[in-house]
Amino acid sequence: MSLNRREFVGRVATGLAAAGLAAGAGAQDDGARRPNILWIMTDQQQLAAIAAYGLDPVIQTPNLDRLASQGMRMERHYTSGFPCSPSRASLLTGLNPQTHGVIVNDIRLDPELPTLGTELSAAGYRTGWMGKWHLGGPWRLVYDDDGVPAGRERMEGPHPFENEPQGGFQDWVSMHTDYIEYLREHGLETPLGGEERVRGGDHTVIRDGHSVIPEEHFVTSYQARVAAEYLRQRAREDEPFGLFVSIHGPHRPMTPPEPWDRMYDPAEVPLPASIDDDLSDAPRHTHQDFVWNMSGHPLRDKLKRLKGSIVYPRETWDLLDRPEWTEQEYREIIAHYYGFVSYIDSQVGVILDALEESGQADDTIVVFTSDHGDLTGAHGMIFKAMVMYEELIRVPLIVRYPGVVPAGSVCTDYTHSIDLMPTLLEWAGAPVPAGVEGESLRGVLEDGQALDRDAAFSSFPALGIQTRMIRTDRWKYCLNWRPRQVDELYDLESDPHETVNLAGDPEYEAIADELRGRILQWMESIGDPWLEEARVQAFLPPLRAIEFDFTDPAVEVYWNQERGLHLGSTPEGLAGAIECPGYLWVTFDQAVEADDYPRLEIAMSATAGDRAQVYWTTQASPAWDEPKSVLVPIESDGEVHRYVVDLSGHELWAGQRITGLRLNPVRRRPEEPEGLAGEVVLVRIGAAEE
Repeated sequence: MSLNRREFVGRVATGLAAAGLAAGAGAQDDGARRPNILWIMTDQQQLAAIAAYGLDPVIQTPNLDRLASQGMRMERHYTSGFPCSPSRASLLTGLNPQTHGVIVNDIRLDPELPTLGTELSAAGYRTGWMGKWHLGGPWRLVYDDDGVPAGRERMEGPHPFENEPQGGFQDWVSMHTDYIEYLREHGLETPLGGEERVRGGDHTVIRDGHSVIPEEHFVTSYQARVAAEYLRQRAREDEPFGLFVSIHGPHRPMTPPEPWDRMYDPAEVPLPASIDDDLSDAPRHTHQDFVWNMSGHPLRDKLKRLKGSIVYPRETWDLLDRPEWTEQEYREIIAHYYGFVSYIDSQVGVILDALEESGQADDTIVVFTSDHGDLTGAHGMIFKAMVMYEELIRVPLIVRYPGVVPAGSVCTDYTHSIDLMPTLLEWAGAPVPAGVEGESLRGVLEDGQALDRDAAFSSFPALGIQTRMIRTDRWKYCLNWRPRQVDELYDLESDPHETVNLAGDPEYEAIADELRGRILQWMESIGDPWLEEARVQAFLPPLRAIEFDFTDPAVEVYWNQERGLHLGSTPEGLAGAIECPGYLWVTFDQAVEADDYPRLEIAMSATAGDRAQVYWTTQASPAWDEPKSVLVPIESDGEVHRYVVDLSGHELWAGQRITGLRLNPVRRRPEEPEGLAGEVVLVRIGAAEE
């Protein structure tokens, strides 16, 4: 039986009350000391960026390699949700994002949900969280009558953000407050002596591609020292501990302290095999995350916002003037990423050494993982995107438990990030909450028992674009909708770098149908609130046009004099043609991807004027203004007047998310009435006709 998020929370609350699980109530009473838990998690570290995985000949991570040699390395470990906040919530709750409700960044994790923090604390552990949290934002989801997330709303403050204990953890060190206070005490809050301050988030000030904070005071060094001191203190106590160290890097900005920014020669770092992927058969949202400019070159807008955070050949480089990225520029970014990874590895070594020196290593489970990966040039992209490529969703997982997990062992079964919560609770002798969707990996880790899995699943369950993924030994399939667009099917045997999309190829139709069906079965098993929508969307062709024929009684529209024509089904829906005096305003239930709909056509039974000014609004720029407009002629056959325009070449249309349209007819003669008159016959927004 599947439960939605609200049913799950209610069941957990009832179960905890019945079991009487107050703090300490779940502790073992057999006198045996339970293992400590040391959890180290990085942010945005690709699996290949650990030398022990053997996928990169250049990267140097001696401390993580040592950890892998002493424990088990998971080869096919997948994040259950993407991006940051959904993944982190899944790691801590053992639930998929569709269940725990953190489906986008900055949604606050429901405090009623059990986490590793609440359950370990209840079982008698001393728990601590140090570092990035990303689950204390000011937003919560709002749901429609069917229990499907319909938006988000800002909660009344104050908001915890990163600054106070959450998730059941007893001890808390924030990199937003505690670290900034540390810098202030050392005269480094304004490291250049001016007004530019170190702030929470990036935790640094950047010049010439590196942090100006000295290495010993850089945020990860501070974090490692605090964690080491915590371990030494816990060695003097009887109760077991659960320490969670959440490191900010190698997330952007890829700017480690000196000399780590120069550790790797850009000429020697390998370029991804897919770096020249033109994405010609990829879904539209992949192109949009690629942030094409009008010439078809990547990352202009995204990196414009980050100018100065990555070293470039010239500090004065203006992204708007550069026609494309060069191989050298990609290499420099990758070299900086590697330098950041190696610096973090050195600080992981500080923490592991402190555990060893305090005499607790043999009694401590050590877990190393990351919330998700980084593209680092794969498919021509860096950072992260709304895609399911292996570089992003296949993440490192290393587990060491001396005397229990065989040293130097490797697991090739499919594992998910939601599996960690039940695994650690079982080892800690703590009850696993009812409804947890992950599966304990104890049998795999202790005895090499095979899991009954032949696939991994992951999801991107946002408020807009929806993606669900299945990955088997040979195939990967991604179901993409909102709006319906091209799915993805990759043959990982012949195409391990995912550059040839076979979805839509009749030769592979049976395989696509099977994998699509398995995704829907998985969605049903976890109570995915988008299941019914996906069942419909999964068998529709990619949407190439949105068309509303108002002469069709089945078409529902809503007319409001202030907001304009609202396309889509609404409680106040009216069928048939409508009168539209004045301007025609069109708003959308959800923003649409402009590149999917470059052609606009409005047909009316009567109108005034021989030209019309077409305006549009976007999520990034919601105002009606002259730059986001174009003057178009009116085509008429004597009865129906049409506004037709192809906007694919307009620089303020391409790559945008469109929220509204407005048509303002231009009068031919002063005596003619201004604005529109007559009935709207057709609104079509779609691809240019072949």
